Amino acid sequence: MRSALGARRGRLFQQRLTESVLLGLLGGAVGCGLAYVIVHVLVALAPSGIPHLLEASVDGRVLLVALALSIATALAFGSLPALERPTMEALVTATIAGTRRITLRQVLISAQVWLTVILLAGAFLFMRSLHNLQTQPLGMDTQNIVTAELTLGQQKYSQAAQRLAFFEQLELRLKRLPGISSVALSDSLPPNAPARTMPFVALQADRQAPLSPEQGICGVVGWRSVTPDYFSVLNIPFLRGRAFEESDRKPGAGAIVLNQALASRLFPDGESLGKNVRFRLDEHTLTAPLSVVGVTRNTQNQGLGGQAGPEYYVVRRHAADDVIFRFPDSLRISIVAKSAVDAQTVANELRESVAALDPTLPVESSTLGQAVSTLAARPRFSAALLALFAAVGLMLAAAGIYGLVSLLVSQRTREIAVRIALGATPASVIEMMLVQVAAWIVVGAAAGILCSLVAAHWVGALLFGIKSNDPVTLSAAAIVLLIAALIAAYVPARRAAKVDPMVALRYE
Repeated sequence: MRSALGARRGRLFQQRLTESVLLGLLGGAVGCGLAYVIVHVLVALAPSGIPHLLEASVDGRVLLVALALSIATALAFGSLPALERPTMEALVTATIAGTRRITLRQVLISAQVWLTVILLAGAFLFMRSLHNLQTQPLGMDTQNIVTAELTLGQQKYSQAAQRLAFFEQLELRLKRLPGISSVALSDSLPPNAPARTMPFVALQADRQAPLSPEQGICGVVGWRSVTPDYFSVLNIPFLRGRAFEESDRKPGAGAIVLNQALASRLFPDGESLGKNVRFRLDEHTLTAPLSVVGVTRNTQNQGLGGQAGPEYYVVRRHAADDVIFRFPDSLRISIVAKSAVDAQTVANELRESVAALDPTLPVESSTLGQAVSTLAARPRFSAALLALFAAVGLMLAAAGIYGLVSLLVSQRTREIAVRIALGATPASVIEMMLVQVAAWIVVGAAAGILCSLVAAHWVGALLFGIKSNDPVTLSAAAIVLLIAALIAAYVPARRAAKVDPMVALRYE
């Protein structure tokens, strides 16, 4: 119409570009504003410990690049229709003038679906991995367990005898607290890795030949120094034998508890109870033997997602020459208490017990459940971040499909009116519109699944309990996208089915 009234091609080109650039600028500005909000929200919700996360902000250079890309996209896609030569025939065939560009639009929609499926597949993989991480068996109870940690002052408790006296008085006080069914002391808290390790080659079991230097150290073994009630507090099951008893704490007594992984390595024949384990101090010197009194089930003491490694436990003896006091960090002690009472109440009782012995000592208190949740904080943040990107991609894909089908409906209004006038049902009209875009959606989803199989291998090392090419997860991502796409296409298609033939034909 403008061309017929005398507008030149340059003026028409300018008008199209003005519209496209304006849309690009508005979209880019809204996107930059959302980016600013999202970054600050993610920083506020992110777990502690991620390096430099608190310094994260929306960089001005990034905003300029984003705006430049928005304008470039607008220029690129605004130029395509602007370069088209207007013809007089378009005045009488306006409804089909734009059908030549439908294929390009459908290709772009397929590309959008393709990328969205990749994002959804990644988000689903991380969410299932997070679920597996949080529900993995730990080999111990985490319910109703209150923990506390404190560190003695170096100057006031410089001697091992002073540390021993404080810890034993603390243990007696804790056992008398009301509402606490059992309590124990340890040098470190699960499910974190033990505070101390030693090379496997340093362990010498009865009737087992020592490892040669050529065999290397064969990995490391973690160990903890605990009081006898440690296993009952955490409800760690015993496969064979018993837990420590008070008699094992006497000076000169030697008892050791192995976990299943270490027992199977030291005693492949399965006969471990009553056997002795020594520790090699140097090439020719071994420690006094420790008798194996029990074998526990493996516990998840290597952090969430780690493999249960070999580990042993020694009892905290009533002696200043106990092995634990040979280490500089023996000033630190951990408390685990089981109680059905409110965790905050128990934590206050633990602090009061410590303050009664030394009011200058700060006490850090928590629950074992919170400790486990903290270990899953970073995987949870990664899954939430990817899920956010996937949700944004899904909304963009749905918006694009909605816009494409709406365009098809507006361009085929006359055809739809004729079909309805000739007896077509609303259901058949909806089916016709959905079929027209469904093929391109399926093509994009299939391409997205294939690319997801390739891209998933890059994040395979970050997953837990699930394969990167898990067919259920990839299928779920495609199904979610297809459902969202069909809903987005159904809304304008349903509107097309309600076209009044008389109004539409009279308008044309």
